[in-house]
Amino acid sequence: IHFAALTEAAMPEDRERERQRLRYIMLAGRTHEISDRHDRARASYEAAANLASALGNDQGRARARIAAASLELGHGEFQRVLEHVQSAEAALGGGGGDDLALRARGWSLQARVFGYLGRSEEALQYVRNALDVLPRDAEELRPHLHVDLARLEALRNHFVAALKNLDRAGQLFEARGSGPGNLRVLLHQGHILSMIGSHRQADARLRRAHDRARQLSNVRAQAKARLFLGEMAVWHREEDVAVAHLEAAVDLAMSPGDHVTRLLAGIYLSGLGREPLGLEREVRALGVPALLIGWLLTASKRDGGAELLDEAARLERGVTVPLHLHREMLYASGRGNAARSLEREIAGRLPAGTMRRRFLSFVKR
Repeated sequence: IHFAALTEAAMPEDRERERQRLRYIMLAGRTHEISDRHDRARASYEAAANLASALGNDQGRARARIAAASLELGHGEFQRVLEHVQSAEAALGGGGGDDLALRARGWSLQARVFGYLGRSEEALQYVRNALDVLPRDAEELRPHLHVDLARLEALRNHFVAALKNLDRAGQLFEARGSGPGNLRVLLHQGHILSMIGSHRQADARLRRAHDRARQLSNVRAQAKARLFLGEMAVWHREEDVAVAHLEAAVDLAMSPGDHVTRLLAGIYLSGLGREPLGLEREVRALGVPALLIGWLLTASKRDGGAELLDEAARLERGVTVPLHLHREMLYASGRGNAARSLEREIAGRLPAGTMRRRFLSFVKR
């Protein structure tokens, strides 16, 4: 209401008023975004980009496009993310300061898109470039980049390096007093620990993340915490626990429009005999290789279709998928020796002792 009043106020039609209007439109967009009014947020960011362009404000246009890209990333609209980032880069010059900060933000969004698409080498390069150019006055982005780097390292099975980057991010967030940042660290620490068989530590972090997300009214993070808890319960064959978490994840992910979380939870539910209506169509439409491979493997186990397994094998070539999915693909296609060799290789990267023993015990299940 206040933003609307400010933008419609009877003020002189001058450039200062228009600059103030641009600021308020951006703030309105962010307000709509965090209130899950996604269409209105899109409209605000588009209006901001157009107004900035009319004012000749290249940084303002880039900032609006980066905000729109971040919004679309949360909805799995990956092509739109890349288009918005490219538009932002076209608006920016080769200068330093704010230009570099905005460029780094754009690269971080591109990295996350390429991570979802299984193009991990490109994703890593974008994150590293962003870390290299990030100016000192944009340090609030640095810990988020370390989280992005950790997620990619985990995707490439470098779990120790991933946990170290999350520790680094946690220290930086703590120094800034960032509750949402620490929540993000907890979520991904829990997820990575679950992937290497550290069940108790993972469970404790994910439950803390869920409680903190609820305190912060962060529904998207609540959905991810329930997804990761449900995923872990599937791996440990705790069906009732898994179903409760996964159904909650599906429900929670609806409001913020988090299609990746909702569909991944749906794939796990499908494996438990509770496939949501229209799951295959939505998974194929989203275009995330790991999700489609997961659905194909689940459907092939359920229906026994060799053509589903063949499609999954074709998709997996040339993309990076999470360890549990890659192992499942190897075992399902009769390459058990390759799967066991991979498990030994990864165990060798983990510190000798408890962590390695837990991982080896986990993959033997």
